[in-house]
Amino acid sequence: MIYTQNNPTSYKRIAHSFSKYANGYDAWASVQKTFNEKLLDWAKLHIKALPSPLMDWGCGTGDLSEKLIRDFKTEAVTLSDISAEMVEVARSKISKITQNAEFKVCDAMAYDEWDNFRTVCSGLALQWVTEPYLLLKKIHQTRKPGDVILMSWFNEDCFPEWKNACIRNGIPFTGHSMPNPDFFHALALEEDALSFDLRHESFKIPVTYPTVRGFFKSMKNIGAGLGNGNQMSFSEYRKLESELQNEQGCQITWVADFVLITYS
Repeated sequence: MIYTQNNPTSYKRIAHSFSKYANGYDAWASVQKTFNEKLLDWAKLHIKALPSPLMDWGCGTGDLSEKLIRDFKTEAVTLSDISAEMVEVARSKISKITQNAEFKVCDAMAYDEWDNFRTVCSGLALQWVTEPYLLLKKIHQTRKPGDVILMSWFNEDCFPEWKNACIRNGIPFTGHSMPNPDFFHALALEEDALSFDLRHESFKIPVTYPTVRGFFKSMKNIGAGLGNGNQMSFSEYRKLESELQNEQGCQITWVADFVLITYS
């Protein structure tokens, strides 16, 4: 099985977009930080330690690594991202709390040294990969007994309010394409020498933004404003705005998958 997202966004555009907003990312990424916190709280229910060395790919500004070092006392961590500017922000943050960290600018799909890491982590990055299953399979095939994969990503159940408003009004949905929530279960069909335990749970966070414009601005200001190639006219936007906005603001629900795989 090969799961491929129908997404025209190139890695070059993704890197450019996140690099452009790297320095201000943390001020706007409250949803992402909350999901990272939830991921580690959830992981601690199922595992006591994450073996080193650890790779945090798609590290962004280093928020997940910062929490991993805090909660799991990670001894050796490598942070990688496709955006050089994001990596530099992460370096300035992580270097203050550990001297045992390395930093790489690389494309996860082209990377081939996963077997150097006992734990591979990622917080909310897989949705930007064109072939998420192939990447997960590639990492999976390098695992050894005692190794761990811990990841989260936004899935296609995100933004139901926005999507439903588009359907009701015949407006094109312009958001980035997200993975199907169950695509990774195909790992169980692979012929593996190792046995593994896979845990999965989906989490929702409804967020009320002051305005619809505020929601789209928050996406843009973390570099995540890249769409799926569809275009929306101004009149269609105004119609969408009237659908989503009410006296309390604009509620948008974010949905993420959490996956923990341990190998024996």
